[in-house]
Amino acid sequence: MDFIPSVFKLLFGLCVVTLSSIGSSQGEGCQFEYSNLAIGASEKLTSLGSIKFDMMSQLKIPCGRYSFRMMFDGNMEKDIYFVLSNKKDLNQGVNIYGRVGLQSGNFSMSTENASRSSIIEPTILKKMEPKVEISFDSPKLSILVSSTSINFIDGNEYDIDELFSTDEMYLTFGLVNESYQISNIIFDCMRNELCDIKSEQTSEISSTQSCHSKSDIPYFDFNTTSTRDLYVLDKPIHIPCKTKDFSVYLFINYITGIRVAFTGDGGIYGKDGVFEAKLYVTANKYMITRGRYASPRKIDYIENSNLLSKRIEIGAVFANYKDGVLSIQLDGNDIVSYKVNNLNITTIYIANNEGHGFFFMGSLTCSSYYNC
Repeated sequence: MDFIPSVFKLLFGLCVVTLSSIGSSQGEGCQFEYSNLAIGASEKLTSLGSIKFDMMSQLKIPCGRYSFRMMFDGNMEKDIYFVLSNKKDLNQGVNIYGRVGLQSGNFSMSTENASRSSIIEPTILKKMEPKVEISFDSPKLSILVSSTSINFIDGNEYDIDELFSTDEMYLTFGLVNESYQISNIIFDCMRNELCDIKSEQTSEISSTQSCHSKSDIPYFDFNTTSTRDLYVLDKPIHIPCKTKDFSVYLFINYITGIRVAFTGDGGIYGKDGVFEAKLYVTANKYMITRGRYASPRKIDYIENSNLLSKRIEIGAVFANYKDGVLSIQLDGNDIVSYKVNNLNITTIYIANNEGHGFFFMGSLTCSSYYNC
């Protein structure tokens, strides 16, 4: 069983246009390849705050302004900085700044008015491939590593009308100190008229095109001081697989341990019961149990500021369900498995053991989807 699911590659079956240099013109196709970029190798630098942006690395988005994916290989020893701007002159444009913390574990995106950050334990990142994706599906801009969504920013954090006030969009890469290189650069024009795999006039149900085998579980943070259900019931992870087999990959923060509940359509309090993976990490105790909650289980959540003296960890949980067996890995190590009987798993819920705010994010993979 591979701890990190292989990177998903979507092939549209149309032509790939190779651009031999940054200034090459757009052709008719879905994907556009670029030469490797050496960030910091030129003297044409624009400083914005502490970041020096290499203007020779600037790429005009070949997909229009509404939707694209830029995929490339980075270096696990270097953090990558970028800015998405609606003007070639970064000092004149509406800018969204990003940091891909392959070395530090610090991932962030920010505008003049807001920011969103995620911190991933570098030892976890080391187990991932340095395959980076900057994905823009208006209004959401996301950073992914090994096809796992790490950080995003959306229309609540920037003025989308201002960003779209011009007809062009540019990506420019920068550095703080040491130069670095990105390679195997591909732009994927997700909603270009020539290569959109699902037209607006065709329902996903009737589409004969190939469907994604992986879906992102976007970043979600939960912080409250109230008495709540043990699990976050309003943020279920739905499993859209046509077959029963699936795998889910999650980053979750904790102090002593993690809980992951697998349920049927009835949810945590449904008549079919629940399979709970209880991972008491600090005690090195792991189990999967089946039970049924007859009444809501409550927990008093405490304020995160009370946890400053405690060591907060981030766990990489990989759950695989195949041929009726549910297996769990934590940080790459097999820890527990369980034979599942008489339950069709359709939903996953997350909690930690301490009753404090937490976050989770990740990805879910299955062979086929109901809506394809």
